[in-house]
Amino acid sequence: MLAERPVTQVNVKIAAVSKYDDHQVEIRCKETGLLIWRAWDFEKDFKEDLERELLRYAPR
Repeated sequence: MLAERPVTQVNVKIAAVSKYDDHQVEIRCKETGLLIWRAWDFEKDFKEDLERELLRYAPR
């Protein structure tokens, strides 16, 4: 679904990697650099929450 609607207003990056190879993902505003959302990939519903947050910034 995300591939159909490109997200251009935010930057998404891996902010940290733990010694157990867990990844902390951040979404930040491109203009201001302000943090919008951050979570670890092992957290419950990580994938669904990430997609929901990205879709908020996808052009309609």
